Amino acid sequence: TQVDHRPDRGVLGEARRPKMSAAPRLPAGNILGAGRAEADSAMLDRAFIETADYRALTQTQDFNFVVGRRGTGKTVLFQKARIFHNSNPANIVISDTPQEHHTIELQRLLSERAGDYRQVRAISRLLWKTHLLIETMRRLQIQGHYKLSKASDYGYLMSYAREHKDLLRIEDTSRCRAILERAGHISITPDLIPGRIASVMDTEKLQKALHTTLEYLALQLVVLYDGLDEGWIPSEVATAVLGGLAIAAADLKDSHSGIHGI
Repeated sequence: TQVDHRPDRGVLGEARRPKMSAAPRLPAGNILGAGRAEADSAMLDRAFIETADYRALTQTQDFNFVVGRRGTGKTVLFQKARIFHNSNPANIVISDTPQEHHTIELQRLLSERAGDYRQVRAISRLLWKTHLLIETMRRLQIQGHYKLSKASDYGYLMSYAREHKDLLRIEDTSRCRAILERAGHISITPDLIPGRIASVMDTEKLQKALHTTLEYLALQLVVLYDGLDEGWIPSEVATAVLGGLAIAAADLKDSHSGIHGI
């Protein structure tokens, strides 16, 4: 008997090949997620860990600034802190990322009006503070709390809104530039500009009125800014703009205004 050691053959004499199972299909794109965590919300939800930094930003009011190089997770903390604060019905949350061209234009206007860090920071402090107060009032109007019209300072706030209705239409940090152009004319001595802004914009009275109103409504305003390094350069003016924001945030915290900035 002869044994055929050749591979098994079909009816036409062709070798039969073993059937191979199809390879699993992988999802298109980067299976490790987007290059920037904040651009991949699904991956971020699964991978995010509530660190001590996150808890400090969400469970205390002791910290206002998150500092770090690009790619270290600042924007991720911003997004997660925003979600956390939005989940509290007693919070009105403002979150914004200043546009680079707005930042550059504000720096240019400030450099035309003041000559050193101290002067620019003092002006910037009033601009940020007034901007945040006006934005607080705008958000209160949008929310339309049923008790708002019964607040003791409701009449003043509505009168202020009518007088500065053009500023209330601006929804971002370009409002700082508009306030400066209104109250800080280029012909005014730099040291007088902060007082001029406070007077023209009635900043202190507005702050007190909003404080009593937020307290009456049992609300807190939480302000979150991301990307403050956009348009930033290592110059006195650019550094003073951020310094002014830091002091404005500290002012609002120390005065128990009901406005918390991160």
